[in-house]
Amino acid sequence: MKGAPVALLALCALVLFVSNWHMTAAIAAFSRLLLAPASSDLTLGNVMALNPFHEYAAWRILILSAQVAAESPGSLDYDRKLAATETALREQHRRWKEQQS
Repeated sequence: MKGAPVALLALCALVLFVSNWHMTAAIAAFSRLLLAPASSDLTLGNVMALNPFHEYAAWRILILSAQVAAESPGSLDYDRKLAATETALREQHRRWKEQQS
């Protein structure tokens, strides 16, 4: 086979797509990819599977969650925070339901 490898062509197509097909923006995005530090968690790519646009919102949330967790202080009690958030949401729903009747 002559020419660029299929994987490189797929990456270029993806970079062009996310850059709205603007060549200058795609070149800048590709340059940022080349300069990006190595991933600290190589398993994050498994979430994308074969199609990076399938469940993209869920993939993005996982990435953001990993970033938040990495920057969070170790003393944060996630269970307590989650319980407090659930309580607040239940109360908000209760008030909303009262207004509907």
